[in-house]
Amino acid sequence: GIQFLHSLPRIRNLLLECNSSLDRNSGNPDDRIALIRFAERADLIPAAIAAKAKKAFTAAFAAGASVGGGTSLTQAVEKAGEALQGVGGRRVVVLITDGQVAENPAALAQLIARLDEAADSVYLLALDHDNAWTASTHLRWAHLPLTATTRIGALTEGHLAYAIAEILIGETGLTTKGAP
Repeated sequence: GIQFLHSLPRIRNLLLECNSSLDRNSGNPDDRIALIRFAERADLIPAAIAAKAKKAFTAAFAAGASVGGGTSLTQAVEKAGEALQGVGGRRVVVLITDGQVAENPAALAQLIARLDEAADSVYLLALDHDNAWTASTHLRWAHLPLTATTRIGALTEGHLAYAIAEILIGETGLTTKGAP
């Protein structure tokens, strides 16, 4: 979860910019994207067609929502599982967290296993802007069935954008301008 409120506008803006990229580059009108904000509770922003997601997400972010304090993955994983049911095509989950979650190691392993069953790929973007991603935090996540883990030391839009772009390129085959 993301407990550092000053970073939320940057992450929100980054996600909206990623939607703009999907809008320009997605060749599949069936591509959809959904978001789940989570802390103590989880809030699902329903899936929208990728080409129209920026408008839907901008409205949802403008309406605001409090998901409480603390960080629990349980409700977020439940909502992700529900959102992925019946979805055709590739199902990809990108979990952005500082790794400091309330669940004990056994519960965390069960939750990630549920995500792994519901999705084709589960990526972890490990936020470490405050050096909270310690060796013990890493050990809690290292053995879990994740497609890939990317540790992000500086919380900038550039670092997050690069990490998300790598996932999108890998999952969709999109290329950057000038790439072969």
